[in-house]
Amino acid sequence: MKKFLILTCVLLVLTIYLAFRYFSNLSVDTRKSDAVLASIPADAALVLEFSHDRTFYEIFRDYPLFEYLLGHGRSEKIQDIRQVLDAHPKVAALLDDQKVFVSLHHDRDSVSLLWSAGLKEAVPDKKLIASLGGPEAVRKAGNLFALSLKDRKEPFFLLMDGTTAAGSFSRTLLEKVAAKKTPGLGSDFIREINAGTAGSRNSILNLFIDYRTLLPFLGSFYREKLSGNFSLLNNISGFSTLNMNFKSDAMMFNGITRVDTVKPSYLGIFLHQQAAESTMMRLIPQSTANAIQFALTDYGRFEKDLRGLFRARGELEKLQADLKRMTAETGIDPERDIRENWAPEFSTFQTANHERFGMIRVRDGRKLGFLLEPLSREAADGIRRLDYPNLLYFYFGDPFRSFKKPYYYITDNLLIFSNSQAGLRNYISDYQRQHFLYTTPRYRSFEQLVSNQSNISLFIHNGNSRSITRSSLKGTFGGSFSARNSPLRNFYGLSYQWTSDDGHFFTNLYLATVQEEEPVPAISDSLLRSIDTLIK
Repeated sequence: MKKFLILTCVLLVLTIYLAFRYFSNLSVDTRKSDAVLASIPADAALVLEFSHDRTFYEIFRDYPLFEYLLGHGRSEKIQDIRQVLDAHPKVAALLDDQKVFVSLHHDRDSVSLLWSAGLKEAVPDKKLIASLGGPEAVRKAGNLFALSLKDRKEPFFLLMDGTTAAGSFSRTLLEKVAAKKTPGLGSDFIREINAGTAGSRNSILNLFIDYRTLLPFLGSFYREKLSGNFSLLNNISGFSTLNMNFKSDAMMFNGITRVDTVKPSYLGIFLHQQAAESTMMRLIPQSTANAIQFALTDYGRFEKDLRGLFRARGELEKLQADLKRMTAETGIDPERDIRENWAPEFSTFQTANHERFGMIRVRDGRKLGFLLEPLSREAADGIRRLDYPNLLYFYFGDPFRSFKKPYYYITDNLLIFSNSQAGLRNYISDYQRQHFLYTTPRYRSFEQLVSNQSNISLFIHNGNSRSITRSSLKGTFGGSFSARNSPLRNFYGLSYQWTSDDGHFFTNLYLATVQEEEPVPAISDSLLRSIDTLIK
């Protein structure tokens, strides 16, 4: 018994010691990460994190999707940096198994990458220059080091500050870091990143998104404010922590998104729903450029939360007044007669020729058609137009804000609508002929890796988006995305799904490549040029 007690005490002491060492190391790692992350300028909307080891770089080298996403030039630059480290083991040793953060920043007419990492020890300037090959390979440029890379005219700039290092091919960006006058990442974003890296040690690459800075970051590339399906980002505040899963023909991330529940937002009202299945993506036409579908499990709770959002925006009284006017002039009370007909699925989509559509699943299409007649007038071929504004916006919110008095058509318990009568007629033709994107082999293959349950699901078809992208982005950005030699043409499409899960969203981000049997262009270049001319 005595031996057993002694052994138990020894094991207890050993456990306490190991736990102390483990959490001490975590504390040191966190403090080091805090210093590194605080040096990254606050305008970084996207931050990638990985461990500096040979495994990551070998995967990066053999994984073409990185090159497709970053472009051949940036991909080569990353390989150049790795080759320099391989050639100078003393410098590489300072980074062994350290966390490396790569942040994206808007820099004049481009996107610049900033590398930030902690070092195992501080290095004097002379020792660093000697370790990197001497004065011929690296020179002092103010408080920065300019590192010459083989066969490349532009240098790679380094900033060393104690045990913190930063590097970039953009001298302007690195000088912002060196000046220490530009605010760094916020403490809440730093906490999110630290928690994400601590909880995903088995993930080779992690992605962190700050939605507060994502909008201005994206907005710097667009001619106008984000609109259509992307306008839902305009008022969101929160973070995503996503871990990468590798697949040969797809780039897949999954993780958690936390939105600010204090600041009212449309996406935030879906937190009170549960995962739901929706098949409305199977009804979008083959010409779809982007689409977003919404699925509910409790329309009553959704309606309550939506009214709260309208009240916070100061819109509720005006919208209720619109409904009262409908009742007074037609005898149809939407709250009494129409509301109960809504089913818990709705969506919007945009086609390659810039037409926008909305769709709502209803319980009884024949009954709804009868009730909407007094609120509308006949157009042609079974198409009618609403005479009263904001009916759809009142019941479903932001996705239908732009559909004030749309043309609509009811079939198969679906209410389909658009601001263009001709566009709606074209979609009806596609619907009747079953010309859906879902009927194409590539989309069916794409859909197999997309979850069939979510509350919000965004889809972007890369080929069909070319004209929209070219006209929406500023100058060189639009051209680089839609150019024939753009590496982004190797991607078929993107899916971004949010599923409510205990106060946050479980999030899936899926980017799939094009397969040889189905070429990217879904619309001819001549037609694209014609569309561009019309919208300018």
